[in-house]
Amino acid sequence: MNGKSLCVLALAFAAARAAAAPEMIIDGDSTGWSSADRAATPLALATSFFSIPDSRGWDVYGIRLNLCVPGWTGGQVDLYGVDAGLSGEFHGHAAGILCNLLDNRCDDFAGLQVGGFYNRIAGDAPFALQATLGHNRANTINGVQIGLMWNEAKRLNGLQIGLFNAASEGAGLQIGLWNTCADRASPILGFIF
Repeated sequence: MNGKSLCVLALAFAAARAAAAPEMIIDGDSTGWSSADRAATPLALATSFFSIPDSRGWDVYGIRLNLCVPGWTGGQVDLYGVDAGLSGEFHGHAAGILCNLLDNRCDDFAGLQVGGFYNRIAGDAPFALQATLGHNRANTINGVQIGLMWNEAKRLNGLQIGLFNAASEGAGLQIGLWNTCADRASPILGFIF
């Protein structure tokens, strides 16, 4: 699948998600606004200090290209589509493809996160794949975490592949040098049940 096909797929997903957005979005999120009260844009170019269009506090239903640095968001709340650039951080929800050189962070997430060094899902991930050279971290994930160094989940239903894997509870398989689940630990293969 080439890049153009991925963009078309992500935009189709974002359009379908936009039509059904209210059921996943938690009204009164960290911004104090419900999704119905916020403006949205199909395209955002964001830095840590400004965005084009001036879309701070808006949702993105489409594509966001960013030059943000870790610890600073572009100001957009939710993203349904594709985010690409340096650092993809959202204080809201995201679905689609987050592909950033340094890191990806959001609350609830569904889709693909590819980050150079760090991926974080602070809330739940009903279906997700996280891939990084560094550290994947999720509260609850149904899916796959692939990290060269370290994967971590409070609740995992799926697969972890990395040097070090940790889960507090769930069901699945861990493949790595050292695997832990609650009070159990094992080298090479770990089974979560």
